[in-house]
Amino acid sequence: MINLLGTVPPIETLLAIPNAHVHLYGKAPRPRRKLGHVTVRANTPEERDGLVRRVLSIVSLPAPVHV
Repeated sequence: MINLLGTVPPIETLLAIPNAHVHLYGKAPRPRRKLGHVTVRANTPEERDGLVRRVLSIVSLPAPVHV
C-alpha cells in the first residue's frame, strides 16, 4: 500500500499499472493530508516490488518535516 499525500497524481496513470487499485477518500487536497492510497497485488515478492516501484515513480512524496 502506498499512501497518496497532499496531491493525487493522474488516476489513469496509476490504473495503467497492472493489479494496481486506487482508493480515494474524497478529501480536499492540502499539504501532507492523506487523500487515499494505492494497493498492488502480485504473485511473488519480486513482482510486488516491481509494481510498488512503478507506483512510487508516479506518486510525489512530500518533503520531510524537520523539527
